[in-house]
Amino acid sequence: MSSRDGLEAFVRDALEDAGAEVSEEDGVLWVHMPPGLATDLDAPGDLRITLDPEVAARTDAELLAPGSYLLERVLAFAIRRGRWDAARFEPPGEDWVGSSLAPVGLASARFIRESTESMWILLFPFRLILESDEKRESIHVLAVPADGSEAWEVPEPLAEAAHPAALWPSTGFELTSLYRAAGDALAARTAGLVESFRRESLARLEEEVRRILGYFDRTVAEIREADPSVADDVVRTIEGERDRRLVEALERHEPRVRAVLVGVRAVLALGVRGRLRLSRGRAVDVRIDAFTGRVRGVSCEGCGGKDPPWSLADPGRILCAACAATAAGSVRPRGGPPSDTPRRRRRPGPAGARSPRGSRAQSRSAPARGRTP
Repeated sequence: MSSRDGLEAFVRDALEDAGAEVSEEDGVLWVHMPPGLATDLDAPGDLRITLDPEVAARTDAELLAPGSYLLERVLAFAIRRGRWDAARFEPPGEDWVGSSLAPVGLASARFIRESTESMWILLFPFRLILESDEKRESIHVLAVPADGSEAWEVPEPLAEAAHPAALWPSTGFELTSLYRAAGDALAARTAGLVESFRRESLARLEEEVRRILGYFDRTVAEIREADPSVADDVVRTIEGERDRRLVEALERHEPRVRAVLVGVRAVLALGVRGRLRLSRGRAVDVRIDAFTGRVRGVSCEGCGGKDPPWSLADPGRILCAACAATAAGSVRPRGGPPSDTPRRRRRPGPAGARSPRGSRAQSRSAPARGRTP
């Protein structure tokens, strides 16, 4: 498929998904749009478009080329509308359960499969926008199972990969609650990023305010030094300009955070229920889906966190990486017995044998002959 064919397929899908009627004849797309869509695209309700320059030259069809006004409007509309589809994921191999356990540190635990099922995973891609005197954007995709029990972030390429289409279930989903779960998970996972951006913005604001105050204070001081009789209204004018600059700096450096949902994707994947057998006879009930490989039901026994990787170094316990590192660092180093442990007595040697240390200690503790202690 050429880039022109891909662009035509994108435009056609975007318009049809928005309710337009699209047909093709001799390289020309005939488009009939509902009033709302025509308004969004700033275009007439009926138009003919083409992506072929030769066809545009011999007809009155509008050329839809990169950079053209209509194409930019279609792209902007598609971004605002987002992606809404359902797909089916097929596991790449039979041992996908083992492939899910190994990367998160649970390969040494014995998995006992109890049932196999199909499960829906909802993907919510968010565009996170951080703005102050500079702007940063990033995409974060949160996965939420249809039961809403948990939410976790997945790589964008995994969420955007092509898979066979699936039918949206007739019963639908509780999208409002699932969306809230995804939003809460996004806020928790990006809290550090947002706080770092806020600190950086406020630090730049502080520097800007210091520079403005220093500049205008020096200006007023120099004016009064040059002419002590300068009118107060001149100084007030300078101070008014200083205040205006401060207000502009506050508006420019104020950190603002927005998260915009850009689509929803439902993925039907194979899943299993089972138990992870740990040492000391303990077991944990888990669910694993083949699409994201998430092992649900596992939590850190130190802090309660649910994010891998996990550590099974402590027999019979599951710890996250941070708690495992803390536990390893707090282990008592090998050495002598504790101070409250009675010291072991020295075994007596052969008769007549003398210990140099013992004789030396005795000579220090016993009083010398002929002396009064």
